[in-house]
Amino acid sequence: MIYLLAILLLLIFVGSIFANRKDISAPAVVFSFGFAFQAFWAVLYHKAWRLDLHLNTFLVLFLGVLEFFLVTMLVKFIANKIKPREYKTKPFVMQEVKTNKVFEWIYLGVSILISLVYLYYLVRAVNGTFTSIKSIMQAISDYDIYLKFSDEFDNDIPFIIKNLNLAVIYSGYWFLYVIINNYFYNKKIRLVQILVFVSALCAALISGSRTPVIMMAIAGVCYYLILLFKKKSYKNLFTKKMFIYMLILGVAAIGLFFPTAKLLGRKTDSKPLDYLSIYCGAEVKNLDTYLQERRYLYKYETYGSQTMYNVIQFASEKLHIKGLKAYRLDLPFRKVDNIDLGNVYTTFYAYIYDFGYVGLFIFVFIMAAICASLYEYIIRIRKLDKPKLSVLVYGVFFGCLILSFFSNKFYEELFSPVFIKKIITWIACSLVFCHLDLKKIFKRN
Repeated sequence: MIYLLAILLLLIFVGSIFANRKDISAPAVVFSFGFAFQAFWAVLYHKAWRLDLHLNTFLVLFLGVLEFFLVTMLVKFIANKIKPREYKTKPFVMQEVKTNKVFEWIYLGVSILISLVYLYYLVRAVNGTFTSIKSIMQAISDYDIYLKFSDEFDNDIPFIIKNLNLAVIYSGYWFLYVIINNYFYNKKIRLVQILVFVSALCAALISGSRTPVIMMAIAGVCYYLILLFKKKSYKNLFTKKMFIYMLILGVAAIGLFFPTAKLLGRKTDSKPLDYLSIYCGAEVKNLDTYLQERRYLYKYETYGSQTMYNVIQFASEKLHIKGLKAYRLDLPFRKVDNIDLGNVYTTFYAYIYDFGYVGLFIFVFIMAAICASLYEYIIRIRKLDKPKLSVLVYGVFFGCLILSFFSNKFYEELFSPVFIKKIITWIACSLVFCHLDLKKIFKRN
């Protein structure tokens, strides 16, 4: 049955490409790609994992992806009825994003300083040392592990330092968009903007998790595809040349995944391909196992405990709402024989855990409707003279959709204080780097 699932998911992926006029940045294409990619790995390792796919798991994966595709097509149909796309009468106008060079250099220095201070507190929090690069990397790894799995860990990084470092990371999205946009406009890239973006990547890496770096990189691909699609007047993006580029990029990203684990102090005895399979395909086996024993796993009384985890945690820890208690996600680690399969189950796990199969239908519908509506709005934007919030947000959603085969990224992102912090950071970047004029300020004084 896993072979049939892989074929059907591949057909939905290919169908979504043609249904969206070969626009590979469309939500349906992105979402179905992640699950088709996952199915490939599941087929490759189904014997090692003893993956005899059950009917309910097959239907969850197939119908979940199909529903997402159909809802996005419905939104597209409605959007075209309300406001048809104007391909020829009003062509897209590519514009340079003009920024303040002085502020960029100042910000580069400040961002590096913030990250260094953050690193100091992080290493101190796990009683690490600065004697070598290896000891620092080990401290970063220990901090990440304690933060995720230890209930007794006392995170003593000051609130202001932690949030400033997050702002440095989130500003990376803004500068990445500016770099890509201005390269399209005049084939030039400003050094200071590259350095600021690199500092944002470093700030993300020292947090101990690769997810922020992966999400930022995926967002960059999204911005590139959207701007290219607009520049080509909404013509075919899925060319042979683009396919080769995307293939090379994908292989490079997969190839770097194992080495970065070693760099961050992650210990694993698995071979690189086996290590990748756990992240890329084991979710199918884990979901299948869970769905056969679901009645035994449910243990939280809070509605939406897995789907709305971040917002519930914030409400209980920061707002102290009565009746809400802090807890950890119920994601038990799985094994088959001596093979570790991790503790990720696809995004569908959270919906079913909280609300059963009805929850799957409801939350896939909402996710598809939000992403498709936002994308249809972006496609109709005629002028981009500065990074628009809608495009920056879709870049984040783009990553959430691709990684939905992995876990509940979309709702963890949308309903969280982190999402608000990102928006505040992007608004601040636009105000400071695009609208604040030193000459006017000095003249007034």
